[in-house]
Amino acid sequence: MPKLIAFLRTMFLCSISFVLFVGCASEPPVPIPGLGELVPVVTQPSDKLEVHLFVDATESMSGFTTSTAAATPYQLLLKALEDGVNSLPDPTKKVLKFKFGKDIVPFPGSLHVTAGKEKSFYNGAGQITLIQNVLQQKYTPSNPESLSVVVTDLFQQDRDTGLLIAALSKNYLSKGLSVALIGVKSEFNGKIFDMNNSTAGVPYIGTRPVYAIVIGSYGNVSHYIEAIKLTNTSLQSSGTKYTIFTPQVFAKPISFLGDCAVRDPASKDAWNLDKVSDNLKPDGLLPGTNICKFLIDPVAQAKFTALIQAPVLLSEDVASYDLQQSEIFVEVQRAIEPPTQTEQENPSPKPPSNLSEPLKDIEISTDFSKDTSNALLLKMTLNFKSQQLAQGSYLVQVFFKPKISNYPMKWDDWSTDNAAVEKSKTQELTSFIKKLYSASIETQKPEARMAFYVTKP
Repeated sequence: MPKLIAFLRTMFLCSISFVLFVGCASEPPVPIPGLGELVPVVTQPSDKLEVHLFVDATESMSGFTTSTAAATPYQLLLKALEDGVNSLPDPTKKVLKFKFGKDIVPFPGSLHVTAGKEKSFYNGAGQITLIQNVLQQKYTPSNPESLSVVVTDLFQQDRDTGLLIAALSKNYLSKGLSVALIGVKSEFNGKIFDMNNSTAGVPYIGTRPVYAIVIGSYGNVSHYIEAIKLTNTSLQSSGTKYTIFTPQVFAKPISFLGDCAVRDPASKDAWNLDKVSDNLKPDGLLPGTNICKFLIDPVAQAKFTALIQAPVLLSEDVASYDLQQSEIFVEVQRAIEPPTQTEQENPSPKPPSNLSEPLKDIEISTDFSKDTSNALLLKMTLNFKSQQLAQGSYLVQVFFKPKISNYPMKWDDWSTDNAAVEKSKTQELTSFIKKLYSASIETQKPEARMAFYVTKP
């Protein structure tokens, strides 16, 4: 098989842009590897599961404990985290519990009773918070049959969350796993250490956020969060926040509205060409793929309108983005005929590709709007400025890249740049959220992309 040239070489970046590509009249378009249907996201939890629960046992966390009869949001969170495990499949699942600081120490007891009520829990693990030590294969495996939960106030030694983000990205997001953040604000009476001017801690009485980082497959993480929501309604009334950072945010890839199939014009469900193009004719799918083919009027401009399906989010908790607020990269390549038998028997030092280098000097623009059914309407215009569009096959790919400004802003009101003044907030939480969102974007699967063929006779 001819090799596909590097995927993203020399892209065209447009502030508002899209894609087009054309195929030969005499020969079918060359099949393009890697652009078939995405593997469906597994939304169900694993049948076999091992759960690891970790609680930050450093002094900055001990202020959340209380021995009063009324349960605090922190205690409710710990109980919901433990009860949520029981709702997961596999009644024989293995559940391991630990407390950590500098060290990681097994803990066999009830977390919501001991960690929620007893200050003595918060010693014996080393009084330096190193969350990244927990995020190792030994303690938090990166396999789909593992679910890990880390309870912490997100105070890191030297306030360095960079090591935490690096571990989450390299060990989990890059491997297709999801990372969720759960947060509650709870009563606090103790010392806080995320200050600009103190290593000994500053006494504080009030409320502060506390968090649970959940790591696992999307199916395990999303099912676990839904179980937590149902476990304790009092926890939900405390203003609990949830966000899932995942490499794939849509239930299915972006595509045209319809299946691009050639239909009987007399049929009541015939393709509505007005919704597809002013000069393109649907020509079915590329065999063995979900890639649309079109025929273009030989004398018409390369200009058309296409209605694409509004992407369906995996869930309302997923850190998603608006396509209209995305940067759009466009790449157009001409299909090259496969090598002859002689060429295959005597290959050159550099094997021939089935796609050309990305074409240059092309003006591309797009315009987003909504139709009456609220479907996303994208009008795409492609203008070959330097020459007439020659006969042949062209692959056009459009890549939507979300901007960091689309990060989940609902956490901003718990963030501060100066905890010495705003002791009820988490130091630089917004920065942490942005970095985690960026890491999830960088590991995305090729779902935010469209590709199709256009054939000029």
